[in-house]
Amino acid sequence: MNKIKNLASFSIIFFSFLISFKLKTLINYPDLEVKKQMVKNSFSSTFLKVFGLGQERLFSSMLWIDTLIDADNEHYQGKDLKSWMYLRFKTISELDPYFYQNYRFGGLYLSILKDDKLGAKDIYDRGLRYFPNDLELLKNAAFHYRFELADFQNALSLYERASALPGFPPFLRGVLARLRNNQDDPKGALEIIKDMFEKAPEGSELKDKLHLSYYSLRAQIDLKCLNSAKNNGSELDDCSRIDLEGNPYIKDKQGVYQAAREYKYFDLNSTK
Repeated sequence: MNKIKNLASFSIIFFSFLISFKLKTLINYPDLEVKKQMVKNSFSSTFLKVFGLGQERLFSSMLWIDTLIDADNEHYQGKDLKSWMYLRFKTISELDPYFYQNYRFGGLYLSILKDDKLGAKDIYDRGLRYFPNDLELLKNAAFHYRFELADFQNALSLYERASALPGFPPFLRGVLARLRNNQDDPKGALEIIKDMFEKAPEGSELKDKLHLSYYSLRAQIDLKCLNSAKNNGSELDDCSRIDLEGNPYIKDKQGVYQAAREYKYFDLNSTK
């Protein structure tokens, strides 16, 4: 008897979803421009868990499909975690925490198309709780922290974790180096750039670009050491007096050490 009741209840809920999907294609809506943020409903994960009869994975899949069908790219201006798409992705994560696509693509959608920075952050954070060593999630989350939130410390932590995994893109090691330099670890950044430079094909354009980065970062470290020691009256023995190309650093008329040639400062805003 209980099995029959459960089956009947499940059937009612299941067909209610199907009918709601079908009505979207049959009803002729008036030509009114109504923002989906104002009309889209969000489902309670608690309600679906209680009355879903153990079918959380089914409901999460149906919500995922429904959300993708109705997805819009209108930027969300609020800072209150109430974007309708964020609420859908959050509900899906509560129904089925191991629904991987919800985190990987939901986070991207909120970050890039909806401009819902806080919503994307929460979805990425949720995903990394269940997939802590997933390369794609780590890369996307690190990108969001770096470029959307300007949270360089967390971005560095995520890139560090991603760099230890197989398949980490070599070009991202340059981003990792800049983040290390930004977080007061220029020598750690120099190690990365040096390794990239030494492994780059001889005579390639990549080798030439990495040489510029290598020279710039090395010059920054050496000149900071030389000028700090000079200003503090310390010995210069611990500082390199010769640049990457074998040229001595030059002291100008004011007594400030300069590089033998012009270079571009190596930081988060530089591209070489």
